[in-house]
Amino acid sequence: MEEETEVEELLRQIALAKHKELRLKAEKTRLRDEIGQLEAGTLWSREEQTQQQLAGVRWTKEQLEVQRKVEEDILAKLGESLKEQV
Repeated sequence: MEEETEVEELLRQIALAKHKELRLKAEKTRLRDEIGQLEAGTLWSREEQTQQQLAGVRWTKEQLEVQRKVEEDILAKLGESLKEQV
């Protein structure tokens, strides 16, 4: 009986060790994948995309400001023309 108990305990320890080994392998694979993603920049792509969107918004704002100034100049010239006609 005692031998059976020892064998069962050894089998249980082997099963636990195997389970732990599998968990560690899975964690190692996950970490390797994350490092690969970091190196490839995929984890930072959202930040890069946000920066590109901000640059686009800034460019659009500048273009709208230029357009506003052009339209103000046109209105000023039209106002002067109307004054001259009166």
